[in-house]
Order: sequence, then C-alpha cells, then structure tokens
Amino acid sequence: EERAAIVLAWQMKYWAEPSEPTSIHARAVREHDRARRVVAEYGLDTTDLAIEIAAIRAREAGWRQALEAAAAGTDWFRAL
Repeated sequence: EERAAIVLAWQMKYWAEPSEPTSIHARAVREHDRARRVVAEYGLDTTDLAIEIAAIRAREAGWRQALEAAAAGTDWFRAL
C-alpha cells in the first residue's frame, strides 16, 4: 500500500494523472479485468488470479491513502 501511495502521489505531481475516487476505482477495475484475461489466456491457476487481485486491492488502498492525504492538504509521505 505504501508503495502504491508513493506512485500515485508522484503521478499526481508530475503527470497530472486523474486522481479522484471514481478514477481510482475505474483504474482498479481495469486492472482486475486485465488480470482475469491474462489468467484465462495463459491457463493460469485461480491461485495466481487471487494473488494478483490481492495486489490490486493493496495498490487501490495505497492510491486512496495518497489521495486522502493530498485532499486533506497534508504531507502525503508523512501521512503514510
């Protein structure tokens, strides 16, 4: 989660990545869909999908944490 928060804060500052709750959710949904396609395409085990979905959820939590810190006007790194 911490790494995801750092990445999102970097993107917000330098690349103007859209960052609000709806875009964060949409980004996570796209990643879930991509993970499901990869698992199906390569015939991977459902355990592989579960691991990737857990990682996506952790990234989403980190993105939300950075977004909340930025919205509150706090130092996002110290908020971690």
